[in-house]
Amino acid sequence: MRFLLTGAAGFIGSHVADALLAEGHEVVGIDNLDPYYDVARKEANVAEVEGAGHPGRFEFRRTDIRDADGMQGLYDGQPFDSVVHLAAMAGVRNSIDHPDLYWSVNVDGTRNLLEKLVVSDQPRNFVFASTSSVYGATKQIPFVESDPCDRPMVPYSASKRAPS
Repeated sequence: MRFLLTGAAGFIGSHVADALLAEGHEVVGIDNLDPYYDVARKEANVAEVEGAGHPGRFEFRRTDIRDADGMQGLYDGQPFDSVVHLAAMAGVRNSIDHPDLYWSVNVDGTRNLLEKLVVSDQPRNFVFASTSSVYGATKQIPFVESDPCDRPMVPYSASKRAPS
């Protein structure tokens, strides 16, 4: 299978890429290398995936999911079988000071990704990562997927919960 993996340079994304490659899949990984987390660490994550012995099956592109032209370029070639969408503007506290940025990346960027999938008629498999922050001030620990998540406490969790 051929996967599009957003957020590929992050800790989780690079490990997902490793796992998919180990199973014999092809992966096109994208990430905008936002400096909220250490860019050198992200670049090292990508280098580790590239150096893991999967020649020709991993391609990394520095692309922002909000960039319509950049995203369209991904779909102009060979189609994807599945998308794993991990890209997001992270950080609960930072979202309080920069709510528009979180909305732009997490809602508008996700919508852009979904629109490109619809227009290109590609794939029907879409995995979207969220955050436990969407459960807000719940008293039930641990969280379970059936818990209500309709009262976010900060812009980050609201942006991850919002329909795209």
